[in-house]
This record gives sequence, C-alpha cells and structure tokens, in this order.
Amino acid sequence: MRPELSSDHYPVIFTIHLQDFVSPPYYNIKFTNWKKFQNHLAIIIPGNPPISTIQELDAAASNFSTLYSRAIETSSTNKYIHHLVYTIPYQRNSMKKLKKKIALEKDGKKH
Repeated sequence: MRPELSSDHYPVIFTIHLQDFVSPPYYNIKFTNWKKFQNHLAIIIPGNPPISTIQELDAAASNFSTLYSRAIETSSTNKYIHHLVYTIPYQRNSMKKLKKKIALEKDGKKH
C-alpha cells in the first residue's frame, strides 16, 4: 500500500482508458416537439386493456414504459454533449437576477 493512501478504508485506484467513447444522447425539454409526442402516444398506446393478474399488470406497465420512451425518442431532438456542462446553481442565478433588478431600480431613481 502506498503511504499517501494509508487509512482504514484501503482505497483502490483505477485507471480506465476509453477508446471511441460516444456520450449517450441528452434529451432536453426545449427540444421536444410536444404535439408530435402526444400524437405519437395517441397512435401507439392502446386504450385501457383489461388487466386481471399481476403478470398482466407488469406486462402493461413494461409495454407502456417502452412505448413512452419510443415516443420521446421520435419526437425529441438529440443533443450530444462532448464536454462538461457547467450550470450556475439556481440560488446563485436568482441572486444575480435580483442584484441586476436592484441596480436597474437604482439607476431609474437617479434620473
């Protein structure tokens, strides 16, 4: 064990080399055509099928999940992200907006 890693947890170091890595598609609500999504669901999902057993309920839930995912895939535009996405935390973004609003109000009172 290396001295800089000594502890009671015995860490493990992994080195992973990825080749030809393609990031999975990222679905963004802004890029979903909701009308197309609703139309697609209306066409592919049957009404209320009769369900009598737990197995039929499981099958219906699995089928719904598959069809729902397929509707999202066909009505959404994929956005591939090849870099880290940095976002401003919600609270910080709200604070920036509030500061800007206060500054604008101050400028309005000066004139």
